[in-house]
Amino acid sequence: MPEKTVEVGIERESHHRGERIASSPSDAAAFYMSHLGLRIDLDLGWFISLRHDDHAELEIALTAYDHESIPAAWRQPASGLAVALVVDDVDAQHARFEKLGTTIIQEPVDHPWGQRQLLAQGPDDVVIDLVQVTRPDPAWLAASGIEAERPENGPH
Repeated sequence: MPEKTVEVGIERESHHRGERIASSPSDAAAFYMSHLGLRIDLDLGWFISLRHDDHAELEIALTAYDHESIPAAWRQPASGLAVALVVDDVDAQHARFEKLGTTIIQEPVDHPWGQRQLLAQGPDDVVIDLVQVTRPDPAWLAASGIEAERPENGPH
């Protein structure tokens, strides 16, 4: 369990947070809950924090695009955003997404750098990029000037 430090009522711990502006935080939260297994950690209506029970250090925070906390020049739905997650089985997620009626942008495909990738349509035109780490193609590694023996080879 990570050690926590409390200063002036603020709890600090190591975690990764992605925050995005949403046209409807509740609709976006429902998508991330049903598709990615997240749960609501905090719901203020205009702001929703989501976490996964197995990965509490990861957080997706959703803020209503028209909320006063967003600078006026930025009060518009986000675009051109992708949420990328590493999963154990892209094909199982693909089947689950299809059952949920999710728009699939790109069917699962194998990349020579060591990824099997699925792209799906999320709320507010967010691309959901699911990646399964696979063994990189030795020819691709050689052509890219990467030594095949190194365990960290292949972008994740």
